[in-house]
Amino acid sequence: MELRQFETFQAVMTTLEHDGCGQANLSLPAAVSLQIRHLSGELGAELFTRVGHKLVPTLAAERLQRRLGPLVDALQAIHEDFPLETVHDTRLFVLATGLTTLIYQLRQPLSELCRKFPRNDIQVHIGTTESIVSDLELRRIDLGIVATHRNVLHHPFRIHLLGRFPEH
Repeated sequence: MELRQFETFQAVMTTLEHDGCGQANLSLPAAVSLQIRHLSGELGAELFTRVGHKLVPTLAAERLQRRLGPLVDALQAIHEDFPLETVHDTRLFVLATGLTTLIYQLRQPLSELCRKFPRNDIQVHIGTTESIVSDLELRRIDLGIVATHRNVLHHPFRIHLLGRFPEH
């Protein structure tokens, strides 16, 4: 079963509901009909029957629609959280780093980030490693970038090494 099949099924059910009492003179495009047939086959249940020219959902279709409600809501939330076009994203993004790292290593990446997300409010906080780690723990910032010579961070964070620094 594929998510696209569930979305197609949900769209057909919504169309039937809006066209009066769960029945409609509905002619399904071949691709939609094929997805519904595949979903029906995978579930091992007929989802729709035809009564004359009307398409009528079966009890299995109504049961599936009730089950899909939370899934469809979750999918819509995911689509909103991860929009396809970054131009429409307007969420606040807060990153924290040290001053030296900002000046010498983040100028170009920050410029690219601002170009890619032109409508976002991107805030850069300057701080010490300790304050950045604390802000991450308290979820005050979205991203913390620190420069350290040794692995001195003992926190449950995912740490990505972006480069090696020479030992003095």
